Amino acid sequence: MEIPWKKLGKYFSGNCTLQERKEIKAWIHEDATHQKIADELEEIWQDSANNGKWDIDEGWNELSKKLDSKKDSPLRLVESPFEEYRKLDQRNRKKRKWSFGVHVAAAAAVLVIALSTMIVYEHGQPAEQQETVLAMQEVVTDKGQRSQFKLSDGTRVWLNGDSRLEIPSKFNSDFREVNLKGEAFFDVESDPDKPFVIHAGESVTRVLGTQFNLHAYPDEDVHIVVEEGKVAFGNRQSQRESAELVRNQMAILTDNHVSTSKVGDISYYTGWRRGQLVFKDTPLKIAMEKLERWYDIETRLTDPSLESRTITGSYEEESMTEVLNIISLSVGMTYEKHKSTITFHPK
Repeated sequence: MEIPWKKLGKYFSGNCTLQERKEIKAWIHEDATHQKIADELEEIWQDSANNGKWDIDEGWNELSKKLDSKKDSPLRLVESPFEEYRKLDQRNRKKRKWSFGVHVAAAAAVLVIALSTMIVYEHGQPAEQQETVLAMQEVVTDKGQRSQFKLSDGTRVWLNGDSRLEIPSKFNSDFREVNLKGEAFFDVESDPDKPFVIHAGESVTRVLGTQFNLHAYPDEDVHIVVEEGKVAFGNRQSQRESAELVRNQMAILTDNHVSTSKVGDISYYTGWRRGQLVFKDTPLKIAMEKLERWYDIETRLTDPSLESRTITGSYEEESMTEVLNIISLSVGMTYEKHKSTITFHPK
């Protein structure tokens, strides 16, 4: 039986397109087994959404018991993708919890992990003919949401809004490879024998153990800023377009070309992981993109001449209304709000 795992995950998390929603609904209704799978996955999703914090072992065991108790269930779990965690000593295991602070990271992570590590079979099919799905994890944040979590090797990750990080359930013996779309801050656990590799857009980043921020949203230049340690960054298609970076250095990949520079105030690039919205001589066009991801809103400028005006400021505890009022006053604009759309007008 072919199961559209990724589309099911997007369907239950509310991240699918209208076309994908139609396809999943058609798939669910075409077969009674499909309906049973969808019902059980929906129950898993609802349970996960009600938990802000997850103990990994406890959560996995509860999920396994729930499915095993249903003798006619078409779903079964294979080895937990967190098996490598069990090798840690008891002291560290007691501390091991994922606390995401936003419902999508806790719920979507559990759902996608469950989806990607299940064995699906038809009733009466011999065990040796069961189909195993490759275990992959995908952590997703929507606009207006940020999350923090730890990978199996001890690497800590902060994921900014409207971002996606794809992680294998277990790193191979040579590399620790992940795929990023969006923005993330990495505090990579040192391992000289196993480089940490990030694929993001047309870029590739290689490190052994360091701290850095990687910005790689679609249709934008990829840039990286190093806070600690050393990073190799470049165009994955050309070794000539690469650079080694150290603390307070940044690199930008534009049209397959890598350029580097020094950074005076790194908080402009990394403040978001501490809940700070930072602008420094930022063109309004770029500032609007940051506001959209930060508050999950849409913005419009009625006059193109506003795009080049710049803003400077740092916001942490201010409400969205306060931030919009300050920005409008400093740039010489007015704005109106209709539902989640903010329209700016010149004065």
